[in-house]
Amino acid sequence: MYYYNECASFMKENIDKPVTRNDMARIACKAYLKAMSPWNIVSASKKLMSFR
Repeated sequence: MYYYNECASFMKENIDKPVTRNDMARIACKAYLKAMSPWNIVSASKKLMSFR
């Protein structure tokens, strides 16, 4: 979800610009940093512990 949102945002801001390797890395990094929030990490840990 975070990656899709970052891609959509990039495409809106850069309509005529081709996507480069650096752009893809920047988009992925932004999505990764949002996904790795403390809340998401704790939530995922709790879900994993409930399966044991």
